[in-house]
Amino acid sequence: MQKSSIYIYFLAASIGCISIIYFLSLLLHLPHILTTAAIILAEYFIFRWLNKLQCSDEEHTSPIRYAVFIYGIACLAYMATGIAPKHGAWDAWAIWNLHAGYLAETQSWKNMFLNSVSAHADYPLALPSFLAFLHNLTVNELLVNYSFHLLIAVSIPSIIYLQTYKRAWLLSAIAFILLCKDDFYITIATYQMADTLIAFFLLLAVIAVDNIETDKRYIIVCAAMLGCCLWTKNEGAVLAILFTMFFYKDLLLKGAYKYSLIGIAIPLTVYVIFKLGFAPKNDILESQNKTTLSLLTEPERYKMIYTAWKDSFNAHYYAIACMVALCILIMLIRRILPDKRILFILSACIAYSLVYLISPHDLEWHLKTSIDRLIHQLMPISVYASLMYLTNTTFFNFRARFGAGQ
Repeated sequence: MQKSSIYIYFLAASIGCISIIYFLSLLLHLPHILTTAAIILAEYFIFRWLNKLQCSDEEHTSPIRYAVFIYGIACLAYMATGIAPKHGAWDAWAIWNLHAGYLAETQSWKNMFLNSVSAHADYPLALPSFLAFLHNLTVNELLVNYSFHLLIAVSIPSIIYLQTYKRAWLLSAIAFILLCKDDFYITIATYQMADTLIAFFLLLAVIAVDNIETDKRYIIVCAAMLGCCLWTKNEGAVLAILFTMFFYKDLLLKGAYKYSLIGIAIPLTVYVIFKLGFAPKNDILESQNKTTLSLLTEPERYKMIYTAWKDSFNAHYYAIACMVALCILIMLIRRILPDKRILFILSACIAYSLVYLISPHDLEWHLKTSIDRLIHQLMPISVYASLMYLTNTTFFNFRARFGAGQ
């Protein structure tokens, strides 16, 4: 783990911490000043603890690497000013920012559960709770919303670059610049919805699990990020379960479960309180009945889902799909077991497809309105996993040594 990456982890931990404490303060009817004090103390503890994690020594970084980093971030920020919708996309002002508005009203926040028409009050509250706390500190909510989502959009390519440039600097720099200048990535990232946030937490969970051998406390970090996935979107439950299945040896065996419990305990507890005590039933789960089997046996639904995946990849994620495909091809040629990170991504795609199969909504509408955002959730981890795998091959190892001047 690079030392500079710890600050990005602090950002992620702060989002989870603030949203959880703010939600608990609503339940306990705490005055805002006590909530703020509790958050400041928690932030201080988290910052101190994260800085105690074992990190690799920072080597001297050449000016060109700094220049690439500054250029990429500047491109992303500049493009975002012309792309970002003022109030976010439809789901932002009809769900996420609306929920933040409800939660900002500390005396009447439960009214959000009365809004049952297309408001999806069953969605977890990481994003709206965090924004609600910030809204109570400022008068310019539009600036807060825009700045926050832009910060997350910047943090994703930044930590990918920080964690991969030592392995193969040129390949890492190319991926970083392409991601920072990808107008479709920037478009969805500035929609002001929770998809980029869950992608951020998931990416950090994978990076943390890759660093467990350095320091076992990264298990706590990984589990906490998975807990934040749970607390961010309904898909987070699927991602957390799949992640645990693929990385159970790292998270559960040889005493690791103790660290995992420490990391996930608080976000999981808050998630359960919200789901059992306040959230209405999920529309997809509630609709499952005897007709589910008929939905699973309709060939046309499979064809529509496959076509939607293919069209979205070809239109917006072609380069990333090629990177993943190249990794799989190399694995087949070398006759080795597939990389767990790549298998996790493919399994997540299959899981999302199963949800589409049993969806009670019009399938064409459901695919059209969500599949790009689901791929967006998996896109950062796909870039990171592909870079990590490709730079572990013989050719790219040679390029990494050459680029590092070794």
